[in-house]
Amino acid sequence: MNKLHPIICGLAAGILLVGCASTGDDPYQDEAVVEALGLEELNLDRPGLFDEWFARRGEPREDAREQRLRQLESALERLDRERDADREPVMAGEPRHRLGILLGPEADDRLDSRVAAAAPDYPLQLLRASTMRDALAEQDCSRPMDCATELRAYPGLRLVLEIRGESDPRFITAQLHDLELEASSAPRRLALPDDADGAIPQASLDALADLLLLAATDQAVRLPWFARGLGQDDGTWLINAGRAAGLQEEQELQVQRAGRPVLGSGGTVRGWVPGEAIGRVRVVQVTGSDSALVEQVEGEAPETPNTVLVPLR
Repeated sequence: MNKLHPIICGLAAGILLVGCASTGDDPYQDEAVVEALGLEELNLDRPGLFDEWFARRGEPREDAREQRLRQLESALERLDRERDADREPVMAGEPRHRLGILLGPEADDRLDSRVAAAAPDYPLQLLRASTMRDALAEQDCSRPMDCATELRAYPGLRLVLEIRGESDPRFITAQLHDLELEASSAPRRLALPDDADGAIPQASLDALADLLLLAATDQAVRLPWFARGLGQDDGTWLINAGRAAGLQEEQELQVQRAGRPVLGSGGTVRGWVPGEAIGRVRVVQVTGSDSALVEQVEGEAPETPNTVLVPLR
């Protein structure tokens, strides 16, 4: 099984990653991410990160925690205002990788809505937690990797972000499953900032949502977007992508044989070798959020699980 890039090791905006060392080239400590969240850069190698983040020398711990939470809330309010001014998803008009959210029974239900609120700012198409549960139930499996082939076909999932809670609401475990590569990241335990009453404020969940989506985006773009055929009727093919993926009528897609990842040291995905181009189809009708009808233009049709559809530029 391929190993995923340690994408969740860098979650740092006021969130403590328990037992995760810095890799030295962590993409989530770069200045752009830190500046976007209005926070200072953190060093994950130092012990006592939680105390340092929420307490300054000479300040009472609770007063420092409240001050840091206010700073975090202010930064996130600024991001919300910027989003409200222009809610066009990034890469508008381009197909977007599909990410499912899977919440464990003890995970904070608010995470589903907070991730959904942040998702339009990322090149991802989100499958909410309730729909994700229904998709697993339909395939009669409890874990996404147990039915990766079926979930790739419909609802066309590329990634699943699994979030498990604990009896202590300050702690969660996050794990990213890449259904296309059939590989999963190592589970990462996170400690969320709480307020003076021990509750988890929305600002903490919003920061977590943004950083988890950054991690999912980093993994998603390692492979190109593609769709698959689900079946055909009288020369018209139903495919597993539609309006939500950004497909438009008259858009042409290339039929390719399935490609393969290029692996670096330790099994990290470094690139993608596309398969042979064997045909071309045209979208004749976008029938729904996650479906469209295509007609064959030339060459072979997407009639086997080993063929994929990619947009023609």
